[in-house]
This record gives sequence, C-alpha cells and structure tokens, in this order.
Amino acid sequence: MQKKEDALKGVKLFVLDMDGTVYLGDQLIEGALDFIREVDASEDRDFIFFTNNASRVPAVYVEKLHKLGLDVEESKVVTAGDVCAEFLKVNYPGARVYLNGTPVLEENWKEKGINLVEEDPDVAVQSFDTTLTYEKLSKACHYIIKETGYQPKEIAIVGDRLYTDIAVADHRDVIMKFKKNISIFHIFYYISS
Repeated sequence: MQKKEDALKGVKLFVLDMDGTVYLGDQLIEGALDFIREVDASEDRDFIFFTNNASRVPAVYVEKLHKLGLDVEESKVVTAGDVCAEFLKVNYPGARVYLNGTPVLEENWKEKGINLVEEDPDVAVQSFDTTLTYEKLSKACHYIIKETGYQPKEIAIVGDRLYTDIAVADHRDVIMKFKKNISIFHIFYYISS
C-alpha cells in the first residue's frame, strides 16, 4: 500500500467537498481542520472548496466554516450554482433563463447578471431547490416540450430521483436512462430557436 505522503506528493491543489469530507452536519470531521491548515501553510499547495449543492451561495458556506473554526475567503468556495452561472454567461450571453432554484440562488444569479424570467425562456435550468414545487417542475417540463418539440417519451431525465418528480409534476410517464459514474451538478435543459 502506498504511503499517504507518496500518494499526495505531486498534488498542488486540493479540491475539497465539504459535507461529508470536511464536516458532517455541524461537526468537523476529525483531522480535516489540521489537514486544511497544513495545506494553507504550505508555499506550493492550495485548496478550494467545491460543492454540488447550489441551494446556498459561497457566503453561507464561509459563515458555516467560520462557526466550525475555519476562516476562509469567499473566493475559496465554489458551488455548482457558480459554475452554472459562468457557463450561461459564456455560452448563452444575455439569454432569458428560467431557473428552478432557491431564492438565494436566484438573487445570486441576478447579481451575476443572469437574465431570469418566468415566461418564454431561451434556457431552463433545474437546480437543487429546497423550495421546489410540482408547479415549478411542470413549468420547466412545459418549456422543454414546447420549445424542443420532443415528446415526453423522447426525453431522458438524468439525475438523482429528479425523473420521478418530473413525472409526477407533469402527469406523464418519463423514461429513465442512466450511466454509472456520471457526476451531474445541474441538469441543463437548453431551449434554443
């Protein structure tokens, strides 16, 4: 078995998940704080936190980490919402975006210059949303079907239990297809003319 020091020898940047890696609930995982402080003290190594939970923004995670005894700048925290917003800005500049996301995420995207709309979007994004309703999911399904011309049986929903929510929201059968080892941070539905 390879020693930990040898396995990490050439690593310059540690991309750390938070929940379950650095903390579990409101408790630091043993050794996490020591590891982060050791990396932070190193001249040739760095770390960032990355989470696939887009229901919160970096400021929320910075505050949580502070309460756990770790002070970091917001620039050290990247969420799936940040990545998605950047993707939209680069690939769909000025697009009208329908977002199913938390109010915090909506406000964050508005601050980033994303043009959020409730009707006639160019792009529909389904995020992790603690305020999700079947009405919101149904609306997203409507935009997908209306703008793409696909029928429900022609759409494969890929995600973590999202397909059942959409099926219930839209009162239709949805075919689920999936592959192992695919990590999906957001499900993007591109609606283009």
